[in-house]
Amino acid sequence: TLSSLYYAVDDVPAALLAARRAYEEDAYLSAADGIVDRLFWGSIDLEQFSQARRWCTEGAGRWIEDPRFVACQLTLMATPAVPADVDQGWQLLARLDSLVTGPREEYLSAAGRMDLGGTIARAGMPDSARAMLLRARDRGTPENDPTQELLQIEAYMRSLLEDNDEAIDLLKRYVAANPDHDFAHTAGTAWWWRELRRHPRFVEVMGTGS
Repeated sequence: TLSSLYYAVDDVPAALLAARRAYEEDAYLSAADGIVDRLFWGSIDLEQFSQARRWCTEGAGRWIEDPRFVACQLTLMATPAVPADVDQGWQLLARLDSLVTGPREEYLSAAGRMDLGGTIARAGMPDSARAMLLRARDRGTPENDPTQELLQIEAYMRSLLEDNDEAIDLLKRYVAANPDHDFAHTAGTAWWWRELRRHPRFVEVMGTGS
């Protein structure tokens, strides 16, 4: 619970430490699947790729029917954590779609398509990547993505394609949809946006531009 609260206020290092302590105390808690999922995301957010791979593998091995631990494999392939394997990405997406049962899983399916778009971009096929991102965008709805997190995900994938103006426009829409989220001092400092922060328009996202 403490790790969840820390994550909610964007104190990712504290969330990661609390989650790790919880898992070390009892790996068979009823909430262990959520703890491992948080350990994965905390590791990704802090650019700890080897740990992210560890926790994704742990989750996939223990909860084989949980779509989160299929989705995490797609997420990894859109990052420098693992090589971009497009064929494997399609297989993972098919597996993810087979596990979709409700709005949360529909969100994961949409995000998985975004991740596959990023994987395709990393593999050097920009036109196919852009087509995938546009198809993925249509999967987001107010029911499965009420806080419009998919905007952030697509923005990162667009940055891989060097579609920087579009990435910034997407982030501006995300910030506008979440006025209580202090993007400038939390998520906006994450490694995801390292290249995009060099763009002169990034100040618009951070609330310091016109």
